[in-house]
Amino acid sequence: MRDDMGIRIHLLGKMHVEVFGQACSFPYRQVRYLLAYLAMERQMVPRSLLAQTLWPGVGADVAAGGLRQALHNLRRSLNTKNTNEPVIVASRLEVGLHPQAKIWIDIHAIKEHVEKGRIHPLRKILLSSPAQFLAEEEPNGHRWNAWVKKHRDGFEQVLDAAFHLVLQSDKESSSTDELLDWAARWARWRPLADAPQCAMAELLLEAGRPQEAAQQLARYRKELAERLGRKPEPECLELHNRAQFLCEGRDRRKSGGRGKDGPMAVASPAGSFHRYFVWIIAVGPQGPESEDGLGGVDEHLNLCFDMAKKIARDYGGFPSVTAKGWIEIRFGLENQQEDVIQAVRAAFALRQAVPQGHSPYIGLHCGKLMVDATFSIFIGDVGEKAASVALRDRSGQGVVLSAEAWAILRNHRQIRAEVEKLGNVGAPVAGEPAYRLKSHQVFPELPGRAKFVGRKEELAMIRAQAAQVLDERSGRMIWVLGEAGIGKSRLVMEAGAIIPGEMAKVVYRCSFQQQRTLLYPMANLIREFFALSGVARPAGAQRLREGLARFEVADPDIVRIWTVWLGLADQETPAGSAAMGDKETLMESLLDILPRFLSHGPRLLMLEDFHWADMGSMELVARFLENLANLPVLLLLTTRHRLPTLEGIASSESFLDLGPLAQAASLAMLRSIHGEAREDDLAIVERSAGVPLYLEALASDVLPKARSGLGVADIPTPPADLFLILDATVSIGRLYLDVLQAAAVIGEVFTQDCVLALLPGKTAAEFAEASAFLTKHRIWERRQGGIVFRHMLVRDAVYDGIPASRRKHLHAAAAECFSAMEQGVDPAYLGWHYLHADVPVAAVQWLLVAAKRSFALGWPAQSAALYREVIQFMLRSPVAAKTGWPDRADLAEALPLLEGEADLPADLQRRLDALLEILPATADRGDSGNAGRRRRKSARRSHDDKELTVS
Repeated sequence: MRDDMGIRIHLLGKMHVEVFGQACSFPYRQVRYLLAYLAMERQMVPRSLLAQTLWPGVGADVAAGGLRQALHNLRRSLNTKNTNEPVIVASRLEVGLHPQAKIWIDIHAIKEHVEKGRIHPLRKILLSSPAQFLAEEEPNGHRWNAWVKKHRDGFEQVLDAAFHLVLQSDKESSSTDELLDWAARWARWRPLADAPQCAMAELLLEAGRPQEAAQQLARYRKELAERLGRKPEPECLELHNRAQFLCEGRDRRKSGGRGKDGPMAVASPAGSFHRYFVWIIAVGPQGPESEDGLGGVDEHLNLCFDMAKKIARDYGGFPSVTAKGWIEIRFGLENQQEDVIQAVRAAFALRQAVPQGHSPYIGLHCGKLMVDATFSIFIGDVGEKAASVALRDRSGQGVVLSAEAWAILRNHRQIRAEVEKLGNVGAPVAGEPAYRLKSHQVFPELPGRAKFVGRKEELAMIRAQAAQVLDERSGRMIWVLGEAGIGKSRLVMEAGAIIPGEMAKVVYRCSFQQQRTLLYPMANLIREFFALSGVARPAGAQRLREGLARFEVADPDIVRIWTVWLGLADQETPAGSAAMGDKETLMESLLDILPRFLSHGPRLLMLEDFHWADMGSMELVARFLENLANLPVLLLLTTRHRLPTLEGIASSESFLDLGPLAQAASLAMLRSIHGEAREDDLAIVERSAGVPLYLEALASDVLPKARSGLGVADIPTPPADLFLILDATVSIGRLYLDVLQAAAVIGEVFTQDCVLALLPGKTAAEFAEASAFLTKHRIWERRQGGIVFRHMLVRDAVYDGIPASRRKHLHAAAAECFSAMEQGVDPAYLGWHYLHADVPVAAVQWLLVAAKRSFALGWPAQSAALYREVIQFMLRSPVAAKTGWPDRADLAEALPLLEGEADLPADLQRRLDALLEILPATADRGDSGNAGRRRRKSARRSHDDKELTVS
């Protein structure tokens, strides 16, 4: 390739390519996409990743063939201009651009200008209003769309840096109005981003124009709330607050210090003013203190800080780490009484959410923010006081309040708390009081929220059992039994709010969708504890090894088994390669580590919906109950029916069998929903049969709109036609129905991103609108980790109402979305999605992964159930049989597990022989049915030998 010529790739706006100064065309879009992908990565890329990204929704062989053809076409397109050096480098496993190829890429050129601070070319580029990255390209599946979004976001950050450089460079030579023009150009390019709005506000504040800054940020906040349904980031809120303070300070000085004092404003001398508005939670390490009296930043604080950042986002705080190694979460940016509630909520959420085995000191203090005569803002020593208060209680439980914080908190009507006054030990000033908040209950007063009523005796019993666990440090178990919708989860959640705050909550929630997957709820807890979510496999496996090492677990067999179990292995273990002893090794390691999580402090362990528990969870809990008496744990287990295999194991167990609500309690709940008594209340209560879920559905305010002209008596009795709310949703708007159906297909805990991935035409603002409606009408609710349906019966009714063609489309989108995740994907769950999306090859492949994993971990019964599902599906689908099962040997491994199953069809032998005839062979393509039978007998003998060896 001649030095003065090369390849120029333009990725901003409409993609086009020039080779030696001449435009280059491509036969179809995947060839163009392939070049864009390789150009942006500039490194070798696995062929499998490229095939899955550019050819979604097809089999691996088809995608690989498409990639080979696209590479051929790309070489032809680039080499038609007489290039003398190769541009594409390809091996059997990877593809990339030649490192010596002379290639110019517009987006890389802009990045280079930013990195080297070249103001003149940047100014020229910004004046030309650069287009979006691949602005005119069409969607091409979840992986491609996610890749494009990642680079669009990255380019937006590059342009943010470019605008910032130009503004900083022009500050000395340009007027404020000229600088504001640049900031306004930036804001037009990114109308809903914080950075340009903050830049404009800072320029206005530096020019002594706080009123304009406050007005500009107020307009931005209003537009952001209306279009996206969210607030700006804390930095932008803090800037808005500063502008408001400066305006108020100027008004006070103009009026001689006389002004409107807000409920928390206090007059101060020398022309300054201040407010009680800064609420700071200080989080410190548990253990030896460093020389300066405060703990240093260590592994413990790193773990806590990850949780602090998440909780700060949820509750509106601003987290940071101080020079002395304490975590601070600052509230008060909104300057509202609501900050009191949010600070308390966040403190307890942090106490309950920190990884098991890490109990930090947590203190809460409020102080004064002051703006002096020079417009300087001071917070003072609020953070240090919060830290000193936290050290007043060395138990590492509850939340410690300063006297100032308790003085405001105790008068707040929306908070009911259980508090004890602490002694003077550790007080920096003799006689300075502090208070330990052991528990709290916040009444958010949300409109339309059903008040928890009745069950007083049940709550009293749970609280009494919790007190005994705290006093005796001995575990107890309570069974919570009842039909679907009767209020089991409501009772457990209410109990969690009223028991002492020092009992941290641990939730083990089972799901009907994951009941085929071994120990799925426990795997979720482990991923959360070791911070494995969203981490790619090699890094995740390394982090898991490091986490186990903290518990002095270095046995390579345990590490290997946990890696396979959590889906972090480089490849799935073949079904017959693991010893049956792996099951015992996994169980013993869990039973060894689990008590260490729970013995550090008293715990409330909530096992929800255990009627959906998988086989592994049933066995783990059974063995855990044998040692429950030695742990400070109150275990609440909810189930629709009795589980005889778990009864009688715990040394102390009690039973709560929930029945329908009495009429008085039902009326009280109904009136808490409506806010008043209505003439049809008794009719609704009668038709609900005292079941809280049915009561909420029948009481919905949207039902009369959907069933205008019908009285309560005309509405069928639940559960036969419980969810008339669905018809009401249809009549109100298609948007709500689309969001609701997508969430029903996902099924369990879901987030905005998951739902929007299934609805590419919907925006975040539209989801926020739909979510607000569905939350108001009690169809779903927000919990820690995401959004959940109020009850799975609601989800089931919505799911059953989805038309078959749309259900198939949504399942396909969900499968594509979840399969793009690096790790932590439940293979049986993915197989279930592909099964309902009518993609037989992918369905079989993922179900086989789940079956092999269960067998490798030592659960042949769980594996057999999955193998049986795969085989029966393949017997119904010749296409899946011919292309879905990769090897006859895999089927031979499965047969010894299956032929002992009593519920298999009587003609299984004949049908399996027919299946073997059409399966693709490996080394012996001409294998006959007799040979297949011989292989099955040999595999069965091998399997029997394994079991004899173990026994």
